[in-house]
Amino acid sequence: MSTVRRPDHVFFIAVADSGLPVEEKGCCWPIVTDLDTLKFADESPVRFRHDGSLPVGSTHRIRVVGGRLEAHGQLELRDDETCCTGLARNIVASAHAEALWEASTSVDYDTLEPVESGESCVVNGHKLSGPLLIRRNAILREISLCAPSGAVDAETYVAIQGTEAFTLCGMGALPSRQQLLDGLIRVERADAKLEASQRAILSQIELECQQRGHEEWIASVNAADVQRREDDADWFRRNREARKRAEIEAVEASKHEEWLNRGGAIARKIRKACGQT
Repeated sequence: MSTVRRPDHVFFIAVADSGLPVEEKGCCWPIVTDLDTLKFADESPVRFRHDGSLPVGSTHRIRVVGGRLEAHGQLELRDDETCCTGLARNIVASAHAEALWEASTSVDYDTLEPVESGESCVVNGHKLSGPLLIRRNAILREISLCAPSGAVDAETYVAIQGTEAFTLCGMGALPSRQQLLDGLIRVERADAKLEASQRAILSQIELECQQRGHEEWIASVNAADVQRREDDADWFRRNREARKRAEIEAVEASKHEEWLNRGGAIARKIRKACGQT
């Protein structure tokens, strides 16, 4: 008996940083990372909620596109001491249950550039107004996966292989989180419409089968009735013929008896005429 081999990994596509200011614990002002000056390597560790003891995968490509940090990587599912494979499998299962995971980055930086209230600046292609803090020349340490609504940057997302989100993200430029959610809603509605259409087709087929079965039943009843009538007619015909034969035989028997009687009378007359008693 063959066993189904589980995959060693599944791929993911993530928007790890939206390039917009976020509220971080311990900071009095919103903070934004200047992605144009961010230093990173294509291969970076992927963890669960920035916990160094909970690695779940790695990236193989990171790039800045349209003022956002995009990451492509894989979650490790094979039994390996270097990764929490059980946790990775749970993340994948949750994503397949239509949970859209979020992402978060951890960076090292030396200084923060303040933008005072009333001032403005352009960071990652966005015109921003103070007060806020800008992280420039930061170094990316790792990317983490966060449960839905658990990331600091609510505009991030993680699309995992085998989900509708991953399919939508593979159609070209990565959408925004809202665009992705809208796309998932459209897919869900299309699936529901298709399912309803399939149900209607199946119902029609079932009805036609029932009607066909009813018509076949009626045809069989009619055929049986025709056969019964034919059998009855045949029985009456055979019965009539039998009666006729019986009548003919009775007539012939009566004639034979009459002939015997006449013959006996003639014989008696002859014997009497000859003086015989």
